[in-house]
Amino acid sequence: MTQPNRPAASRYSDPNFKPRHVKDMREYVSILAEHGDLIEIDEPVDWNLEVGAIIRRVNETGSPAPLFTKVNDSEPGFRVLGAPAGVSALPGRELIRAATSIGLPPDASGADIVEALSHALEVE
Repeated sequence: MTQPNRPAASRYSDPNFKPRHVKDMREYVSILAEHGDLIEIDEPVDWNLEVGAIIRRVNETGSPAPLFTKVNDSEPGFRVLGAPAGVSALPGRELIRAATSIGLPPDASGADIVEALSHALEVE
């Protein structure tokens, strides 16, 4: 009997790999901005329909994640991050949002993400 070809294990399933855990949402937003996958929208937006329409368009186009800084009828300082796990149009970094949110490098592939999540479940 022949064994089916199995893909090589990802570097992220190595027990010695330590992901860079994001400590909070501010750090996550900072990581996205650092890699050019975040756009701050400083114009006032309506929370009821406008925010949702913009986020939908971002998801359709792979545009940078929008960070709304002025939402109508909200307290000053209230911000909304749209499409935090959406797919990016950045070449080679299409899954940057999902990857960095679980501590992987921005260029991690879908297989890397699945492998890291699977390994994390085995460890716990």
